Amino acid sequence: MDTAEEFSSLLKVLANPVRLKILALCLKRERTSRELREKLKLSKPLLIVHVKKLLNAGFLSCRIRSENGRIVKYYRTERFEVCCGEEILRDILEELEGDGTR
Repeated sequence: MDTAEEFSSLLKVLANPVRLKILALCLKRERTSRELREKLKLSKPLLIVHVKKLLNAGFLSCRIRSENGRIVKYYRTERFEVCCGEEILRDILEELEGDGTR
């Protein structure tokens, strides 16, 4: 995958308001799945879909603990500095010029 496709994939993950809300909630402190579901009024399956996309993109991390005989997942925002700065555009340009494509 080239830089443009990679960056576009990250932007697609962030292009959903629910996922942005999850990242915002997990920014200052870890949140459990239950906290996220209750705060955002989401079903468990729907939360899982959004969380998986954020985890796969590297925006969210997960810590698992066993508490009172049940598994509890804690989520935290990992990185959120995504902007289309000149550096990314230069990388894309380099790849294009390297391929001879214009």
